[in-house]
Amino acid sequence: MIEKKAVTEPESAAQKQDRNSNIVNPINKRNENYAIDSNTLDQFIKKIQPPNEQLQKISKEDLDLDGKPEYVLAFGLEKGVIDNVFVVREDAGYHIIGKLEDPIIVAHLNTDMKIMKLDQTEQKFIVVYSTSEVDEAEGFSIFTLGHNRISNLNYNYPEATGQGIRKLEDINKDGVFEDVSYYRFQDTQQHTIMTYQKFDSSGPEKTKVLYENKNKKFVNPTVPKDIIQNYLKIIIL
Repeated sequence: MIEKKAVTEPESAAQKQDRNSNIVNPINKRNENYAIDSNTLDQFIKKIQPPNEQLQKISKEDLDLDGKPEYVLAFGLEKGVIDNVFVVREDAGYHIIGKLEDPIIVAHLNTDMKIMKLDQTEQKFIVVYSTSEVDEAEGFSIFTLGHNRISNLNYNYPEATGQGIRKLEDINKDGVFEDVSYYRFQDTQQHTIMTYQKFDSSGPEKTKVLYENKNKKFVNPTVPKDIIQNYLKIIIL
């Protein structure tokens, strides 16, 4: 438990400005009063480190393109699992800008955090990757920083079924990533329906059929059982 530090000296103008900036967007009652008197990043990390969690990853990037870098700190109870992610700025001391709020509502594990360029602009995004505990599901969440606020731009995870693959991929190799969903069918064609849309959900959604059989295309079944099964899946189901 981190206790609030008593103020024994008058605040400087820079300290007062940074303190007020941190209170505008409080993380929670435990975090909103973090002092900015840490001389080093290591000292600050120890102050904000959640109980029993270890620093799993740290990234330094200018997320809001204001010319000043931010630090993205990922903490977790065990290696390979991320439980809390904070965005921190150095400005006459270190202070928290915000905390990533996980948008996924079903049971899952956040396993990695990356800073990525997802299009041809200079904008950088925070991407958190998620899986289920038994690796039957895969997804992601995208966050942005602007005007001292962290926003969830988009997320895709198979919440309805608990199974399925959702990825960020540059399908067209044009420097712009897509939000891609894969739906696999265990039929005679061994086909997968792939739907994709721009990573920020703008633009039309497109669909493509992928065949995973050895011919990599639709094959007319010849075995009676396969013919009936194929008919049922395509016409009825």
